[in-house]
Amino acid sequence: HERLGIRKYEPPEPLSMGGENEKDPGFLPHYDIEGLRRWPDVLIPGEEVVIHEKLHGASGRWAWRQDRMWVASHGCFKKAPHDEHPATIWWRVAKQYDLVARLETEPGLAIYGEVYGQVQDLRYGVEPGGLRLAVFDVFDTEDRRWLDFDAATAAILRMGLPAVPLLHRGAWSPDLVCHADGQSTLAGHVREGMVVKPVIERRDDRLGRVILKMHGEGFLTRKAR
Repeated sequence: HERLGIRKYEPPEPLSMGGENEKDPGFLPHYDIEGLRRWPDVLIPGEEVVIHEKLHGASGRWAWRQDRMWVASHGCFKKAPHDEHPATIWWRVAKQYDLVARLETEPGLAIYGEVYGQVQDLRYGVEPGGLRLAVFDVFDTEDRRWLDFDAATAAILRMGLPAVPLLHRGAWSPDLVCHADGQSTLAGHVREGMVVKPVIERRDDRLGRVILKMHGEGFLTRKAR
């Protein structure tokens, strides 16, 4: 069999988005982003912004605090898996990327990222059963603040983790909404959209933290084709 290049088929591990929940410890805020179409005047023309590709997956939160690992989906904290239960995708990614070791080196920092691949209908060329992680934000749990873009990028690099693709950095102009459409930078299929935020964190009286998303028209109409 070895001479013929034949290998035993190993079925992919089942992916779970459920799992057993645990109480929210209260130090990792929920991550909700308003739409740019709803709030077109929040960004100031000329202010420096970054635009990232919005990936189509399942967002999560990870932190090392109180001498233990905390793992959460968008809405719920997930208990560490027992041997007899398959891990949720968020714990799978924590193990795959060795997040305990990486986050221990950055005490007080939590990462927010997208788990993608075999998660939604856009697969980004990831193999069956495969998952990938891309970090899109870093939160300081001690000072209760989001890191500015450059500080967050430096922390992500120190931890050796992948970040969401950067599409543009520069002065904000409404015509930059063109970045919501087109092909994904990670695969040969349509891009889900874009996320835009100021390089220096700021808040708006109506919105709170200034960070906005926009889905591309190609993404919104992909199932109608």
